[in-house]
Amino acid sequence: MSIRYALFANGLTSDVNDYSAHVEEAGMADLDVVFNRVVEQGERLNETDARSVMYKVLTACESLLLEGRRVDLAASTGLG
Repeated sequence: MSIRYALFANGLTSDVNDYSAHVEEAGMADLDVVFNRVVEQGERLNETDARSVMYKVLTACESLLLEGRRVDLAASTGLG
């Protein structure tokens, strides 16, 4: 899978040949899309279980963020 991007002049430098890449969004994925993707991966979770787990993860993340912590969901999974 490739990531689409566009180059734009970098307004943070005075070099006219300096550009920065901006990722072009490929569309929106809401939680329903995430739940479906989890179920499609062949996990033993059905949609109801996936929703329950996801909401618990989001609630835990929210409480950690409100404590001033940074949350990195990819760090311990080997994805980040």
